[in-house]
Amino acid sequence: MSATPETRPAAGPESLHPRYIEQWAQQFANARLTGRPVSTPLPEPRTAEDAFAIQRAVTALLNDRAGGWKTAGMSPEGLPLVAPLLEKSIHTSPAVWKHFQQQPVVVEVEFVLRLRNDLSNIDANRLRDGRELIREVSVGFELCGSRFASAPSRPLFLADGLANCGLVVGAGVPAGPDFCFSGRRVQLSVNGAVVVDTLTSDASGNPAGSLLWLVRTGLPSKTLKGGAAVITGSLTGVTALEPGDEAVASIEGIGSAQISLR
Repeated sequence: MSATPETRPAAGPESLHPRYIEQWAQQFANARLTGRPVSTPLPEPRTAEDAFAIQRAVTALLNDRAGGWKTAGMSPEGLPLVAPLLEKSIHTSPAVWKHFQQQPVVVEVEFVLRLRNDLSNIDANRLRDGRELIREVSVGFELCGSRFASAPSRPLFLADGLANCGLVVGAGVPAGPDFCFSGRRVQLSVNGAVVVDTLTSDASGNPAGSLLWLVRTGLPSKTLKGGAAVITGSLTGVTALEPGDEAVASIEGIGSAQISLR
């Protein structure tokens, strides 16, 4: 009788060599500073660990740090879509944004969640739904823009901070365990004309659940400090802006935010 072959688990994607992580980071940092798209033919990241290593290297090259976090949940491929909001790119409304990228810029109206306390020692498994973590809820504009000439792979998209360019934070109100996110009217106007008028739903209207998921991943726990900003997804889809445009967003019962693109 022949011996049964030993079964070994399939090998996962190989990690990038550190020199490629550094080269990708240099490309992304340069694109943020100059507006020139990334096009260097380098071996691409294939794992979340490589993408997060590139994010950290970009932050260091820009002499910046995380002032908050963006999360879009888990991708179909199993990648945790989490990226830092760089502190130097977070602005208070009203803000003037100087757009110099070659690719178009789009804005998304979002709830901005301000954390009540540092979360490094929080037992997330004992939390109800995440609203206990929130000190304040504000109106925000996330600015997004591709730093690629063509659509990137999902790991590259993650490595590039989920295409985040900046965040403009407007008026806010105190929040707590009973804060209601759903059923609020959201309006977005561009140059005085209303382009989106909608209500937050139960599906889109509970960012606290996404915040709780983010905390439970443990990914950004060391930088989830009291007062940090967290955004969890658009309430209005994406709206393209051109230089000279002025956009105003409002969320019923919370306030408004304003941005001018130059």
